[in-house]
Amino acid sequence: EEIFPREAKFAPEAIYYGSLLGQIEMIRSGTIEFTDMYPAFDSQARAVEESGLRASLSVELLHNDWSSGNRVTSASFDEGEAIIKKWKGKADGRITLLSEIHSVYLYDTAFLKDVVGFSKSNNIGINMHLQETEKEVTDSLNELGVRPVEFFESIGAFDVPVTAAHCVYMTEEEMQVLKNRNVLAAINLTSNLKLASGIPDLPKMLEIGVNLG
Repeated sequence: EEIFPREAKFAPEAIYYGSLLGQIEMIRSGTIEFTDMYPAFDSQARAVEESGLRASLSVELLHNDWSSGNRVTSASFDEGEAIIKKWKGKADGRITLLSEIHSVYLYDTAFLKDVVGFSKSNNIGINMHLQETEKEVTDSLNELGVRPVEFFESIGAFDVPVTAAHCVYMTEEEMQVLKNRNVLAAINLTSNLKLASGIPDLPKMLEIGVNLG
């Protein structure tokens, strides 16, 4: 109700400068590579071309229309394929392309299966948020009858390289799934503390052998 309507007003050029500013800050801190999930792919990719960093950027394939008062999800796989054709191997090979799934809750789940199929057919990975909050897990159980990790496993999402952000509310069994499937758990402690959404069990994840970033 707040963030998405505001973001929809961002012009591509504003996103380009915002991304470039973030990349300048990363360079100053010694960061050489980042992963991002944001619309206006061309704007971010142009900034990466200029900055010299390496980046894994997400191709936005799904869109929601809320004008009816209900969520209506649509897909733009043709646009996604055009982005891949335009940017694959560009910026001296510094840009890696990923499909954006975002989360189990943002889009109609039937479309998430299509994104998995798109990723496999185009030989690219997936970027998602995974079990960031208790509500995400509870809603998934109520709506799908399973937790998000089990849902994504069931649709084959982990058959391709996956970057899964947050991973706060994970059972040991789910951590084992991430390890076995070589999922990169991208930890975001600052974000988790800002939202008071919890702290992932890093000692246990390290003990099990989850790939952490």
